[in-house]
Amino acid sequence: MIRVRMDKPTVDKLDRCAQALNLTRSDVIRMGIDKVEADIKK
Repeated sequence: MIRVRMDKPTVDKLDRCAQALNLTRSDVIRMGIDKVEADIKK
């Protein structure tokens, strides 16, 4: 488990993404990490 601090606007974005994709916050964060890693490998 990793805890992170986020400001309100970032939490709001996270929640909107999770709701739009019908995923959990954790799922959205994992997807973001995967996208960043994919960009690094390019």
